[in-house]
Amino acid sequence: MGHGMADPTSGALQHRDSRTESANHRDDRPGISVIVMCDGMAEMLETTLHSVLAQNVPASVEILISDTGGTPEFAEQVRALKQFPWFRDLRGLDNETEPAAIAGQTSGDRLLFLRSGDILLPGALRQMSGFMDRYGFDAVIGASGRMTMSGSMDIDAGTEIQFGLPVENTISFPRGSAARVDRYLTNTSHGQVKLFRRNMLQQSHVDLRVGILHDYVCERETTRTLPEQVVLPRTHLQKATKETASTQTPGQSSDRKSIWLFAERGGNSAEENGWIFFNYCVENAHHADCYYVLNAGAKRPNCGAQLASRIVTKGSPEWSILVEQASHLFFNDAAADILASNDDVGRYEDKKYVYLTHGALAFSPGVYQRNHRYFDLITCASQEDIRIASPHWGYDVSTFRVTGLARWDRLTEFAPDKKEVLLSLTWRKTLNTKSWSDNAPLDAESIAHFKSSPYYHAIVRLLRSERLHQILRDAGLRLNIALHFRVRPLFAEALGDNSDIFRVINDDSDEENLQDLLKNAALLITDYSSVMWDMAHMNKPVILYQFDKLEMMRERGLAQFAQREPDLAFDLCFTQAEVIDMIERAVANGFQVDPSRQEHLKRFLPYRDTDNCKRILKAVEEASDPSIKYRHFGDAREAIFDDPPLDTACIDREINGKFVCAVVSDYLAHCLPGTITRLHPDSWEETLRASPPDTFLVEPNLDGRSPWAEIFFDLDATAAFLRKARQHCAETGTRLIVIDTPCHPGHIELPQDVDRIAIGFRHTATEPAVDISVIIPVFNSAEFLEDCLNSIIDQKLDGTFEIIAIDDGSTDNSLEILKRYAREHTFIRVFRQPNARQGIARNHGIHVAAGHFVTFLDADDRLAPDALANLYHTALVFDADVSVGLLGSHILKSGAVYVNQSCHHYMRSPEILDGNSWRPMLQDSSATAKLIRRKFLIDNSICFSGSYHEDAIFTSLLYSDAARISVCKKIVYVYVGRDTISGTKTFDTAKLKQILLVGSFILDVMGEKALPKETIHFKMEQFLRTYDRFLFKFSQRGASGDSRSTDPSVSDLFVDNGIAATLQRFLKHLPDQLILTYATHFGAALLLLKHGRGDLARALLEGDNRDGLAFLEQENLAQVSDFSPGSMSYKKRNTFNYYQPCRVKIVDQDEMARQWGTQADTGTALSSDWKEESFRFQVGDKIITAIQSPGKHTLTLPITLYRLYKKTQNNRREKR
Repeated sequence: MGHGMADPTSGALQHRDSRTESANHRDDRPGISVIVMCDGMAEMLETTLHSVLAQNVPASVEILISDTGGTPEFAEQVRALKQFPWFRDLRGLDNETEPAAIAGQTSGDRLLFLRSGDILLPGALRQMSGFMDRYGFDAVIGASGRMTMSGSMDIDAGTEIQFGLPVENTISFPRGSAARVDRYLTNTSHGQVKLFRRNMLQQSHVDLRVGILHDYVCERETTRTLPEQVVLPRTHLQKATKETASTQTPGQSSDRKSIWLFAERGGNSAEENGWIFFNYCVENAHHADCYYVLNAGAKRPNCGAQLASRIVTKGSPEWSILVEQASHLFFNDAAADILASNDDVGRYEDKKYVYLTHGALAFSPGVYQRNHRYFDLITCASQEDIRIASPHWGYDVSTFRVTGLARWDRLTEFAPDKKEVLLSLTWRKTLNTKSWSDNAPLDAESIAHFKSSPYYHAIVRLLRSERLHQILRDAGLRLNIALHFRVRPLFAEALGDNSDIFRVINDDSDEENLQDLLKNAALLITDYSSVMWDMAHMNKPVILYQFDKLEMMRERGLAQFAQREPDLAFDLCFTQAEVIDMIERAVANGFQVDPSRQEHLKRFLPYRDTDNCKRILKAVEEASDPSIKYRHFGDAREAIFDDPPLDTACIDREINGKFVCAVVSDYLAHCLPGTITRLHPDSWEETLRASPPDTFLVEPNLDGRSPWAEIFFDLDATAAFLRKARQHCAETGTRLIVIDTPCHPGHIELPQDVDRIAIGFRHTATEPAVDISVIIPVFNSAEFLEDCLNSIIDQKLDGTFEIIAIDDGSTDNSLEILKRYAREHTFIRVFRQPNARQGIARNHGIHVAAGHFVTFLDADDRLAPDALANLYHTALVFDADVSVGLLGSHILKSGAVYVNQSCHHYMRSPEILDGNSWRPMLQDSSATAKLIRRKFLIDNSICFSGSYHEDAIFTSLLYSDAARISVCKKIVYVYVGRDTISGTKTFDTAKLKQILLVGSFILDVMGEKALPKETIHFKMEQFLRTYDRFLFKFSQRGASGDSRSTDPSVSDLFVDNGIAATLQRFLKHLPDQLILTYATHFGAALLLLKHGRGDLARALLEGDNRDGLAFLEQENLAQVSDFSPGSMSYKKRNTFNYYQPCRVKIVDQDEMARQWGTQADTGTALSSDWKEESFRFQVGDKIITAIQSPGKHTLTLPITLYRLYKKTQNNRREKR
């Protein structure tokens, strides 16, 4: 270190000093004094200093240096070091110096002794200090090792204390021996590193409690000069050490850069995703310094000087420093690609671990990833990859990002001559012997084991085929064989004298790597390898030769074959003959991929461009700083909207200055200018005759509190009213205008000569700007609102979302909370409206939302972690209009969250469904826990009512309009049970009348849509149970002393003109047997009311059941014996069984052969050896297809394979 040299840690220590100074005002964390004894080895001082200054500890650090040799080199270094604030010179210090004298010259509360040439491992100082604090030790001794040329370390054990003793990891020294012990602790010649408290050195009579740390904390150089391959590259080291204390987030503006490390395949390769993404980041990640990690013996890539200078050797001092300072690690196998081992992840929990998947995952996601639980981000090829890998690996879908694979950016430049075919098959674990797995030379036993395997024989049979030889020669093709490098020589004898058509690829060649082979290939033959997707990315044909599928199923499990055969995007073969047929067909077609296959591949390869690295970098930046994707939203303070919600400009000119009568909702009346006279259903005709207005406005609306509700919740009554209104207006010369708002879903045929004007919401979004809009209706929810909003803000999503909060006339401080959050977050918009119930607020939110999808959240509930990611992913995978998740109930007293009983049927539902194909869907009447395509709602006029049971109208319309619905079987919505009074806990006549109107309205709408009668009855069963339960709860109010004097009894409701008439209108659409079966409490009374005998129903409920039962028997509606005495419960009542099990038919293999007869793909009869060849593998595929086909179906299996399947399932259960 010469004169004028820049401080290698200038950015680090100076920054750390400023942080420490302010930190010392916050707590009393001690400083650390590091004492370096040169002992004549001043030339190795720089290495030691770098390792010390790379330590990331919260305390301030000072370094004290002493050299008893007094060499000229040391004097020169001292002069250069004096300019830095962390340096102090301790001339004259040696191993015999009294400990108290040493302590007197230091300022730190803790002292660490090193020798020149010692290299502290990353995190060593933090580890030792934390060990001391955790157990209250006075001193800590750590193990030192000697770093050899290969990077391995051997313990240099102390002469007085042997590591591993005592068991409790502590040593207690007796009184009177403190001076001797102190000298031992400060002596640096024992190959151990000691950290101790400063006050211990000043007390020679204390009992010391010393902790033994069995981990390596230091490496020791064995020579005075660093070997060439570990010499510190000065320029990059200076850049790296500047970042020691940096906490800068990528994407933020700062002069400091983060350190990013890249590697792949255990540090042995530089040609795959890790290397290619590293190349991209060097040029484009301007906020990061990027370095690539390779093992000492790994082959170096051919690259320019800029990239070569950024390649570091694992185990070198520079690697140690960079690992300590790095913020992000990128790899395609595991963290051990970069770190010394995967166990070191626990030492670096503050880093971001980015897994660059090796290949596409949709067909075979792999098994080892489930054992690595530290991935912060996983990049992959498609949503289908996420669907398969997420449950198999145990990672939430929010951890994944669909970016494409980095190496695919280089697959666009390929040879056009199409004269090569590539054979590349994956390895089998069953082929491993000890010599295989240990990379030892092949012995005779291993060779014999391999040559006896089906793997070897399947390949040899193919390569020896005269028919294949002829096809290759006729087409002028060469078959390149790229198999496991250890066994390639064993295939030489199988090739014979066919070098003109066969070539075995040499792995040691610099001329071609696998990517080059794929680029030059016109056709790929593989089995389960992910390189199939590289070929598909280049739009080239692939043949899957799965000659041992059942064996692979046994080896890797059914989960490794996640795609059903009909979903495969490639030609699938099981025999040699089938493969050769496919090759011949590909040659005849000019190696063109069938257009239908190309369309199917879009599901697995949504991106076929050269922007994969660009997307990966964007995903990393957004994961590090989510605010990046919302910066274009502008100033959040402009996102508060107080103007009237409905845009009435189109009718303002029609009513200004005129006498106007109106039948409109309170919501619309609030938005209209001027004065209007609102009419009542009992007197509207007299009013129009007495004082004819200039204009008569009519808004068919679903306001449950309106006196017009009975008319507008009945489509026939609405049409009759409009015809009568048209007649009155024609007689008086009044202009009739019917107003359509986004709050009424029914289609109403208007009389002739009636004007119709449509009005919408102000600020209606025209084009989507984000992926998801979360809509929250808010009414006096201040107590719970922050928890609700935070549950959305904390969502992790590979996309963008916004929050649309509709304040529904709150009178508490809910609006102030919303405004505060909107000022703090650019993706929150707040709209105000007069109180109009939750349904209308949601309608408002749907129309102003800017998301492709919308979801609804009540202000006193919250989203589950990763809810948006799970729902969004499921919607994209299945291209669904609606993605349904599970509703979870949270009990405040216990804190538990469990699947709400209303969602139990989804646990065994198909993954994709609709209300007609899977009617249990109709059981779900909640609008929450769903992600819905906004365009689908707008195009189909799906909306909420302004009444109780608003969700029932919305979901019934949703399921009736042929929506494509996907199911996410995870809790996405948390309903928080509270001890407050809400609409769901209210049981009075006003609510009963509204929910009865809702049921009748849904009957009308479903009838208009011409849905199957069974579907309508199924939905009505649900309403019938709801009404029956409501009546029961209503009846219990009196029994519990909770009734009010003005409330009628439940029996009176059956003769009340309003309630009874509405209920009878609903019941007349239902079969008699359905009423008896599903109305648990009031079946007999409801059946009597349906047939016009409300008086008998009331008498029956009051205890006089003779006349009622007699009427039922007389009309052949039921028998007295069908009812339980006393309770009047129908004995044959039933409930729907959600679970429809799969039926399995067991047959023998001969019958199976007769059923299938021929092979559909080739059109030829089954071969004579079908039991050993193609047939049994096709059976295996049909097992997979049937098992993964959801819903009710029949699976026909050969009995032997069925037993195999059951055995596999039982083994899995036992392991769990």
